[in-house]
Amino acid sequence: MKSIFGDRRLDRVEALLCDRMQTRYSTVIRQFSQSYNEEFTFGRFLRNPKVTPSKLVQMHTERTAMACNGHHVLHIEDSSEMSFGMNPACRGLGKVGCGKEEGFFLHPVIAINAANGGCLGLGAAHNWTRKEYAPDDPMSDPVYRRSHRQYVPFSEKESLRWLDTALESVHNCPGAAQHTVVADREADIYEMMCGLVAAGIGFVVRQKEDRHLGHTKSRHKISHELDIWPVRYCYALPLPRTDKRSAHTAKMELKWGQMRLARPKTGVVKHLPPMQEVYVVEAKEMLGSTVKGEKPVHWVLFTTHPVTSVEQAEQIVQWYRWRWVIEQVFRTTKSKGLDIENSEVETYESMANLATMALLTAVQIIQLVQGRSGQTQQHLTDAFSEAEIDLIQQLNPGLEGNTEKQKNPHPRSSLAFGSWVIARLGGWKGLASQRPPGPITMKIGLQQFQTMLRCPPRILQQQCQ
Repeated sequence: MKSIFGDRRLDRVEALLCDRMQTRYSTVIRQFSQSYNEEFTFGRFLRNPKVTPSKLVQMHTERTAMACNGHHVLHIEDSSEMSFGMNPACRGLGKVGCGKEEGFFLHPVIAINAANGGCLGLGAAHNWTRKEYAPDDPMSDPVYRRSHRQYVPFSEKESLRWLDTALESVHNCPGAAQHTVVADREADIYEMMCGLVAAGIGFVVRQKEDRHLGHTKSRHKISHELDIWPVRYCYALPLPRTDKRSAHTAKMELKWGQMRLARPKTGVVKHLPPMQEVYVVEAKEMLGSTVKGEKPVHWVLFTTHPVTSVEQAEQIVQWYRWRWVIEQVFRTTKSKGLDIENSEVETYESMANLATMALLTAVQIIQLVQGRSGQTQQHLTDAFSEAEIDLIQQLNPGLEGNTEKQKNPHPRSSLAFGSWVIARLGGWKGLASQRPPGPITMKIGLQQFQTMLRCPPRILQQQCQ
């Protein structure tokens, strides 16, 4: 196999670093290194200019590509802020948040099976720091910068990541039957949507801007058109708990139809089509079903997929709801899991590489959470190597109880079978009456599993009995 880094020694160190990170499920090198020499080697690896986030992702996309073969793949993308405080030990960071703290931004794309929501792997990842301006540069003033943003070409904006990272993920999954990019409100960018259409890639993007429509000469906007449309369908939609709302079943009203979005008037986009035709689905929660004091859910979704029926409208809403998977990945990468924000590397370049490796580990955890019920119908090979699968098969009998209810109920070759084993190692009791295992339980179970994987055969045989 050809070396991604052009150096077999770097390949070996990368494999060892992944091994140590997975064994301890931590990104703090000092904690998971077994000696000072190892700690020094890992630090030097992360600082090596040949090692980049894109190459690290490339080393692991073969499994993702195999899992995507023949499927309609949703490329779910989002950005997350990695903050290291006002006086970080890491050098080369940029401003985050309100500009008082330092850190960087992480933008991954997660590949999801459009048929069942199963997590297929990491498709791509991009890291960047926010550009800093000299004090005498007018762009250093936030007010001036916001007012002149429309005159900056798309190729020079941070928002270019929404298009470039999505295209990279599509390129990394060549065997997929179909591709659809799914993104939140930050991706409501005319240039981004036109770029995906030009590349022959579908999208589902949540509306942010109340754009003008291109099929009328008046100042008719999206909101005006939606007010005219009748409610076509009402249904109950279970919603998970988030930072902004409680878990509850929402009563939703659906509207759908076609619109032609007008090109922005700024001169920097005159090379783009004057109109972009999309289907629009509005999902709005009825006031009677909201939890007291919380805002009703209201999603307006743009898509290139035809929406002419209830089933198609519900499908678009479901694809958007699966965007929650990437939020779980971020949670697992941060303080609730691998604790990337407490890592002790010295430079931004090293931190970006380490964050990418943490993403790969977090995705494996989420794959197990997604696959635990068997509904995603994934195979063990989507998340585990042959050696790992052999160990899962060996461990299973010792984790099962005497009754039928205490046995692993899933087919031996399924990802759900492996999820059950890992969850049991993480402390889950395996009872149907118990709450399903979550990311933290899977993290603990994988830590135990990786430790066992490296046990001498004699000791491992005793543990499996």
